[in-house]
Amino acid sequence: DVAPHTHDYIELAYVTKGTLYHHAGGHTEKVMPGDYFIIDQSLSHAYSFCGQPAIVINCIFQPVFLDPTLRHCRTFEDVLKSYLFSFHERFQFRPYSGTVIRDETGEILRLLLKIEKEYTQPGPATTELRRAYLTEINIYTIRQILPDALPESDAVSYIQAAIRQRYMEPLRLEEFAEALHMEPPSLSRKFARTCGYGFKEYLQRCRIEQ
Repeated sequence: DVAPHTHDYIELAYVTKGTLYHHAGGHTEKVMPGDYFIIDQSLSHAYSFCGQPAIVINCIFQPVFLDPTLRHCRTFEDVLKSYLFSFHERFQFRPYSGTVIRDETGEILRLLLKIEKEYTQPGPATTELRRAYLTEINIYTIRQILPDALPESDAVSYIQAAIRQRYMEPLRLEEFAEALHMEPPSLSRKFARTCGYGFKEYLQRCRIEQ
């Protein structure tokens, strides 16, 4: 077991084997292989193990590693709201840092192992690659937590921002509905009422403007 402690960096902990209980922010969650969580600076947390011994990959970093302008960032939410990601201004990184996130696709583990390889077998531009892989991890984490982090009232704003950034892609309203856990007809009506245009017309207007 690991006693309650704090640290002056952001920690990403990924369980690859065994089961443990993670205690943080007054909450306790069971963590299994393929789960990970992110701990902010100064947040007290602890582990208690159950069953077979667990193996945990720890990726620790200061926000300033991603960019010098993040020198004063202290939380993962601050990082995600920085210009690097420009995520929605009302975004909240769950009720507390330490919430367990499921790596459904295995993408997070793949990137962590690539970071590890850059430490054990460094080559040219190894720091830049580590920074790039960590940035990818942050982006995939946003994707995982999006349905719970973004209020339904902000769904239209999220889609508008995505269209402005990805207007050259073959975008479909059904894909956004699935990501936001909403029914396509309901989302379509909400989008039209808010924007004054249907999804397809809004997309076409953005393409013409660009």
